[in-house]
Amino acid sequence: MNKKKYIIFILITVLFVAGGAYLFVQRSHSSLQNEQYYSKTSYIEALHAFSLEHPELSEFTTLVDEEEAKIAAAPSNTEGYLSLGLAWKSLADRAGDPPNMFYEAAFEVYKRGIELTDRRDTTFLKNAANMAEFQKDFDTSETLLQEAIVATPGDADLYIRLADVYTYLMKKPTQEIIDFLDTGIEILPNATRLENYKKRLETNEQSNNL
Repeated sequence: MNKKKYIIFILITVLFVAGGAYLFVQRSHSSLQNEQYYSKTSYIEALHAFSLEHPELSEFTTLVDEEEAKIAAAPSNTEGYLSLGLAWKSLADRAGDPPNMFYEAAFEVYKRGIELTDRRDTTFLKNAANMAEFQKDFDTSETLLQEAIVATPGDADLYIRLADVYTYLMKKPTQEIIDFLDTGIEILPNATRLENYKKRLETNEQSNNL
């Protein structure tokens, strides 16, 4: 990819991320005033109803309650949001079909962590992207991972992660994914993993065209 195309791609990406971030913020069902990270009443009610129906999962429902209490006591502690998000996600993994509300709760918790860290902490961004994928919201996952790349452009894992979303979830055209990988290859001092990913895509494309 030549320098002009690369600059255009970066400008488009920044504009897309800005627009996507705005939509991402609007997705919340409550404001962040008074440090309320999400409108948790419905989630807590669902949690308690679920705990009565599934006492065998009390270890996980109790953990959520405990982590919620810690956040209530220290709502500005960003590390607490990682623990709480993981607690909701662990419960969702075991809740059966459909566990979407618990994944949504985890998403909202990570979203608050994103806000508290000024959208610069890639751990929160990646975790929120994962929760969006569990809810089949691949556009939001894409936006969050693009934000993570803008925040930490030298992290090869982020490029691979987003390439996987494009390849396996969004089913984007191969050339579009290759163009995206090329941006990372030009930026990263060691882009071996991205180059290998690109070669694999090109090989698969050639095989499909035979």
